Amino acid sequence: MIIAVAVPRIAGLSGFPLTDEGYYAYYAMRIGESLASGQGLPGDGYLMLYPMLTSWVFFLPENPFVLLRTVDLLVAVAAGLLLFRILARESGSLAVAALLSASFLLAMSAGPFIQNGFKNSFFAAYIPLFLAMSFSQAETVTRSRWAVIGALVAACVLLRESFAPFALLAAVAVWIRHGIRNVIALCLGAVLAAVIILLVVLSARGGLAGLIESYQDAAISFAALQGQKNALFLSGATTAIQMARIPLLVTAAAVVALLPQACGTHRHAVSGRAWFWLAASLLPLIEPASKIGFAYHFSACLPGMAGLCAWAWRSLTTERWKTLATGALAVAAAFSLVPAWQMASLLPTGLKEARRTAEMGWSKELHGGTNYLIAADLIRGAAPQGGTLSVSGFMYPLFPLTDLRPPSPALSDLSLALIKGQMDGDHLSATLRACSPDVILTSNRTEFPGADIVDASVRATGLYEKVGEVEVDPTRAYGTFGGNVYRKVGEGGSACEIE
Repeated sequence: MIIAVAVPRIAGLSGFPLTDEGYYAYYAMRIGESLASGQGLPGDGYLMLYPMLTSWVFFLPENPFVLLRTVDLLVAVAAGLLLFRILARESGSLAVAALLSASFLLAMSAGPFIQNGFKNSFFAAYIPLFLAMSFSQAETVTRSRWAVIGALVAACVLLRESFAPFALLAAVAVWIRHGIRNVIALCLGAVLAAVIILLVVLSARGGLAGLIESYQDAAISFAALQGQKNALFLSGATTAIQMARIPLLVTAAAVVALLPQACGTHRHAVSGRAWFWLAASLLPLIEPASKIGFAYHFSACLPGMAGLCAWAWRSLTTERWKTLATGALAVAAAFSLVPAWQMASLLPTGLKEARRTAEMGWSKELHGGTNYLIAADLIRGAAPQGGTLSVSGFMYPLFPLTDLRPPSPALSDLSLALIKGQMDGDHLSATLRACSPDVILTSNRTEFPGADIVDASVRATGLYEKVGEVEVDPTRAYGTFGGNVYRKVGEGGSACEIE
């Protein structure tokens, strides 16, 4: 766990702020602030259970990005230990579980999948999912235990909604293997847990309307990016294959090993278990195939592939084949761990730098290395005390970096506001006149449609003057796009109850 999970993440604890973690950090910041003021949970956004559970970091004086990454590291280690336990039981060998864990967990911790940490809620959702799988591996499982397993699967899905196919797989597998009464217990436990969690969250949010609207907004955003869907899917799949070459080779060997056994006299016992793990490996592909696919979406296939490999090893019929397979796994693990061992030598430096960044933030010398920190400096210089901020191009990290809030959740990202307004720049200008943030950053990020329209709409209000520019510079982090910083100079409006 230290080499395969912790070491790759420690190196990134002090890294520059990144987009996806900034989106989660934005909601964690708002949730913590809203709860502290006695206003319950914000009414907008997805369920956001992981940001809600980590929102407490914003009450601490240290750099929240480093703290959130540290929490995510600990969560990943816990999930890794649970996966190791599953593989040990599935294979019947601690050594095989250790070797598989080394290869697969290191791949799951690859940079494109996790970046610096807190990129997504995958590992948080893995904890209840892996616990459920571990409980189901017991020799005897009572109906009450099946209900607990169902509750854990529900918690997994609520932490990461796109993991819902795993719940269907669980129900089908229990029905086939253990009968209708046990699957009813599983479903009752899942429904009860989901209802309790949702009732608590929705009552704190003030109702269901904001949650539904958030998923509708997501659908609108994905629809606006449909022209890039195939290119993004292929790019994400290619990156994922590159990051998981060794686990893919091991899985291919496992499939080859299972084929002759699946055709033998005990093919039902072998193929039933193998089909389960194969389904667990393939079901995560629904997410990148059905919306916009990024590399990290494909990483959710790896736990199922690891289970398939563990079962394949156990299914080998002779000790000679098992010994050869163990040797091959050892070679695969050794090749996987070479980069981690190299990073391990930098561990003391990484920990020291993480502590310094947590206490003091990124040094001024480093601010010129990323457009996010350059933009944050410009925004802080333009914003009045207690001012408000709107951005475009999904640049949510700027909110926790500047400690500013949007005047309305609907104006947090002007790109989304433009898309919801059917790309009508005049409508966006009118909205900004009615609800006027103190500072606006308009991004020229090309992945999101309407960057020029957003910038023109801000200028058309007559309320803002340009006070800075973030230049495009590919040598910087996030330097392939820049933007303009505008400060409000007109009176503006404060009618910010925007639907």
